[in-house]
Amino acid sequence: MVLSTICVLVSNINNINNKQLAILETLSTQQKTISQIAEDVEMSNGQTSQLVKKLHDQGFLCKKRNGNSVTVSFSDHLFAEYLRGLILNNQINLWDLLRHPCFDILLALADRKLDEKSIASEIDASWYQVDKCVLQLERKGILRNDDKEVTLSRSLPMLNDFLKSYSSYSNFAKLKELTSKGVIVWERTREFIFFAPTDEHVEGAEITGISAMSKYNIDIVSNRAYYHHFENGRKLRVGDIAIDTILAANLQPRGILYSLLFLKKIENFDRKYLILRGKDIGHEKIITDLMRFLEGKEVKSRAFPSEKEFAQTCYRYGVNLSKEDSSRQTTSSRSSSE
Repeated sequence: MVLSTICVLVSNINNINNKQLAILETLSTQQKTISQIAEDVEMSNGQTSQLVKKLHDQGFLCKKRNGNSVTVSFSDHLFAEYLRGLILNNQINLWDLLRHPCFDILLALADRKLDEKSIASEIDASWYQVDKCVLQLERKGILRNDDKEVTLSRSLPMLNDFLKSYSSYSNFAKLKELTSKGVIVWERTREFIFFAPTDEHVEGAEITGISAMSKYNIDIVSNRAYYHHFENGRKLRVGDIAIDTILAANLQPRGILYSLLFLKKIENFDRKYLILRGKDIGHEKIITDLMRFLEGKEVKSRAFPSEKEFAQTCYRYGVNLSKEDSSRQTTSSRSSSE
């Protein structure tokens, strides 16, 4: 199994020591040479150069040679700029942000609300570790606990921006490890959907979305690429294929239509899981509306197909409608004509 670049990057951040934090802080105001940094952090030039190299390899810093000297500054990666902003605005203590397992917890909470049990499961830590760290970060105003769901403090929007941009950087690094021709179409921390011009097995990723439907005798032709889902340690379920179809299409009507088609073909899928997954990714309403549509209930959304369009699509791809569906579609057509 390929060692995840994401895990390596996060691990590297968790292993940052106080001297490296001091280097980041001294460079937040201006670029400096190795000797100037060494003087600020009270280390030898050789030791400073080694630590700067580590921070450079992690994407935080960039180095420029000017004659015989090397100038060091924050890199132009978006996450590095946000981190520099957090330091300059004194919004957060770097040790609170980057120490283990706090950074893993904060990454998991970028744009999300999770209970402590879910956080522990996602970052592979004990509930005790998570509870202890969450409590410490709550006391410092970095996290808040609303009805047993933990979220980032609303007063630190730049922290959320930093975490999201670092997550994107990590995901992109992992994608390049998987394939040189892939493009990410949806992502969050430690998870992303990408398309690539191959249906060959990519270790750590699974074919998903419309590209996976051929296994269920739904052949939707796509000339662009094959969709893959990467997420460490979790096998895709039938419901994931339906949701990934929507995410890969950026919530557009085409993706919703094909997702409905797929679920109608499968019929026997876990509705509870679908709703929970929809809530987890922040699209609970769309997934709830999927269920309502398949149950024959009215859905007031332009993103959803008419019953006539859905019936025609089912016919085109050989998906059988029940008698109730056919009767409802006929009634709907009559009502429209009247």
